[in-house]
Amino acid sequence: MALTFDAGADAGYTGQILDTLSARRVRAMFGVTGKWAKANPELMERIVNEGHTVINHTYTHRSLTGYSTGEQPLSYDERADELWKTHSLILELTGASTKPYFRPPYGDYDESVLSDVYSRGYTYNVMWSVDSLGWKGLPKEKITERVLDGLEPGAIYLFHVGSQSQDGPALPGIISALRARGYGFVTVDEYLRPEG
Repeated sequence: MALTFDAGADAGYTGQILDTLSARRVRAMFGVTGKWAKANPELMERIVNEGHTVINHTYTHRSLTGYSTGEQPLSYDERADELWKTHSLILELTGASTKPYFRPPYGDYDESVLSDVYSRGYTYNVMWSVDSLGWKGLPKEKITERVLDGLEPGAIYLFHVGSQSQDGPALPGIISALRARGYGFVTVDEYLRPEG
């Protein structure tokens, strides 16, 4: 299974999450907004230096389609700017590229979004099969329950690093519970590598 963490609000539990992943020898993917990266350069460096993969989550976390916010869809140029600003900032801070991984804010995408981000070098729209819903304020026990209820080979879990979510405090127990059930961890990019 793959663990993914979105970082768009505050730094929250990011340090604790990175400590847990390091101690448990798990690599993950982080969907990072440019604004978050700019506000948290040390954490951004840690994410990359500790071997995690970065997903471009746009600069401002605006819905590209407007589905979840009721706003007008962003134009091609606005979408391209959201991607470019994030990519260039993360590259400047860490030397790491966000390409080819993209995650749409709110999970909002359609064919036009896929076409637009593909034209900018983002060939993988990284979604999820289980959302912890920690961002809705669930306690860590309920987060763990959701994770285990969604358990299946190849699952991609969505967590958030922000302080409004108990995903960070729940993470050690989640990793232990998944390993106890015989599961290991890969990043989405490892799923995509050809075998052999």
